[in-house]
Amino acid sequence: MFEEATFRNESPGDMGLRLKLVARQHALKRLIRHQKSTNTLMTCKIPPSERIDSYDAFEVWIKPRPKDSHSKSKVRSNTPPSKVCTDDEVEAANTKIREYIRKVDNTVKKPISTSLNRHLKVLSSGYEILPKKSLILKSDSLSYEPYMKYHVGRLSNLLHLLVLRQDWKRAYKCFSLLIRQRNIDLRSIWGIGVEILIRLNELKFTDHLQELGENFHLDEYQIRLLSVLRNKDLIPDKNLRASLLEFTPDSRLDKFLTWMHVYYGVKYFYSYNDQSWELKHYLYGSELEENEPAPDDTGNEPPNNKHTKRNPDKLSMAWRLPPAFRTGSKTHTPLYVTTMVWHLIISMDLDRAEEVLGELLLEPPFNSDGMYFYLTGLVKFLKVQVALDSNDPVDPIKGWAQECRDLWNKAQSNGLEFPLAELTKHLETFESRAANFDTLSLPDDSDKFSDEIQSSPISLTALGSPRINAIDSTDEDNLGII
Repeated sequence: MFEEATFRNESPGDMGLRLKLVARQHALKRLIRHQKSTNTLMTCKIPPSERIDSYDAFEVWIKPRPKDSHSKSKVRSNTPPSKVCTDDEVEAANTKIREYIRKVDNTVKKPISTSLNRHLKVLSSGYEILPKKSLILKSDSLSYEPYMKYHVGRLSNLLHLLVLRQDWKRAYKCFSLLIRQRNIDLRSIWGIGVEILIRLNELKFTDHLQELGENFHLDEYQIRLLSVLRNKDLIPDKNLRASLLEFTPDSRLDKFLTWMHVYYGVKYFYSYNDQSWELKHYLYGSELEENEPAPDDTGNEPPNNKHTKRNPDKLSMAWRLPPAFRTGSKTHTPLYVTTMVWHLIISMDLDRAEEVLGELLLEPPFNSDGMYFYLTGLVKFLKVQVALDSNDPVDPIKGWAQECRDLWNKAQSNGLEFPLAELTKHLETFESRAANFDTLSLPDDSDKFSDEIQSSPISLTALGSPRINAIDSTDEDNLGII
């Protein structure tokens, strides 16, 4: 509680001790009340202009109370003399200080908080303690930094450091703490969360292969694709396909992107000119209620809205939010929805991707974005390829091919630039394969037709060629696949 320090003689025969006490106001008042019941006189020098709501330094004087005097203690106004005590006097004074502290701890009914002792030890060791409130006035909004903002800033810095060090597990813990803060807009940091979840899924995939003891010499691109692939029948390597039958991709990435799409839907899209009260209340909280009351249930303005004080500096929130092309608006599609659709396509969950795209194209701003028409056509394109590779019925292939052309034409009319001629060439190749399958499946008993089947270039072995089954890396770059 007390800090040992050298003292100066007040006068010959009358010893005074000057100590430095770091305490809160309640602890200091408790000591002052306690000195009335002891044979010790203690006075304090407190600056009258300073508030005692944080850690302050007080000068405390402790000296023996005269036996024949019962007068009240008075604050000493004179400074002590500059005579320095000897080493023996310092040791004697320190002994008396320890005895007094021991006596106070034994006699006080309510002991002083242990946090006071802990904080004093921290300060005396040369460390600093973050105050609950900034020492700068809160009215100065440019320099005032509350504790929560300080905590979020340090947590964000730690998150980026862990990502640079590729410590994905600890980065995931930091991200999970950061998104639970009240004033954090998740739409501004969702990208780093997606990358963390993808890397964790890759770690799970590589650990699964190591447990099996297999070494398939996969590069980083193949690991990223295979770690999210749900349809294992599309893997051409039989040994790799058998090894991955028991592997299930992590569902946290799917849940996170789906939650982003559902929670931050079209109703949350806004423009900076038409700021919703709910969004401003999310960012400002109680500060907004003082300047702008909430509207009633009917959506009307409050009755005293004309007399409401508005502070344009506080209610302007454009600087607090990320740009519209990242968060989404009435005219801009959000990137997290596009990322969700691409993830479904890359994982070959085509039925769900087609369902999600069908719902998105029914409402703005998705029905005016050519990217979503292109993605819908790409889903039809992949369904045609999967049907041909797995020997499924080829009857719906013609309909899917025609839908692909219509959707890609709409995407091009909406201003999207993509290699339409290259895609159309691949689509014609699939249609010719489907026509050959249809011809081969017709019943015919002639020997001539059976000879044609044996000499036909379209066979099950030809279906395994990489040029027919999959688009090469050059075409993937042209298609804009991430």
